[in-house]
Amino acid sequence: MTKEEFVQNYRENFLKDDPRIKGIFSKAASDKDKEILNRRLDYSLGLAYDKYAKEYFESKGVGSYVSTMLRFTGAISDFVGSYMFWALGGAGFGFKGVGLLEKSVADAIDEAHYIKHARHDSLEDSVKDNAKIISEGLVERAAAYLPLGVGEVADLLRGKSKYDAKVTEDALNNAKDNFYDYVTRPDNLKIAGLENFKDSYETSLDTAA
Repeated sequence: MTKEEFVQNYRENFLKDDPRIKGIFSKAASDKDKEILNRRLDYSLGLAYDKYAKEYFESKGVGSYVSTMLRFTGAISDFVGSYMFWALGGAGFGFKGVGLLEKSVADAIDEAHYIKHARHDSLEDSVKDNAKIISEGLVERAAAYLPLGVGEVADLLRGKSKYDAKVTEDALNNAKDNFYDYVTRPDNLKIAGLENFKDSYETSLDTAA
C-alpha cells in the first residue's frame, strides 16, 4: 500500500464511517473551512503513514510473495485433508499436517517482517501487539486443523492480513489523534463548532492552568 492509496482510501472511510469526523465536517461553517479540514485530515493521514506504516508496507519483497504462496498451498492441503477425512472415513490428517506446516512457515516469515519493520511507540506496545497476533493465529490455526471446512477459510483469509491490519490500525489511531488535536486547539475550534469538542477543550484549559 502506497502513501497516496492510504491517504485516499482512509480519508474516504473516515468521512463515511467515523461518526466523530463526520460530525466535525458537518459543523464546518463554510466550504473554505471544509477544505481546511480536508487538507488537515490528509496531512494527518500522511504523517501517520510515514511514522507507522511506510517502512512496513514499502519494504515487502520476495518474502511476502513466498509467504503468500505457502498460505495458498497450505490451504489447498487443508481442504484436501478435510475432503479425505469425510470422503474416506477419517483419512486426510497427513495432508492437513502439511498445510499446517506450510502456513506456520508463512507466519514465521510475515512475523519476522512485522517485528523488524512495524513501528511502535514503545517496546511494551510492540510486545503486546505481537503476543496478541500470535495468540489469535494459534486459535485460527487450531480451528483450521480440524476437518470442518470453516476454519481453513478463516485461516486463509486472515493470513498475513493480521499483520497488515495491526500496522494500519496503529497508523489510523495516530492520524485521528493528530487530527483531533488540530481541531481542538482554541484557535481552530470555530472551524467545526465548540460544542463538538467541549470536553476536550475544557480538559486542555484545565491542563494549561
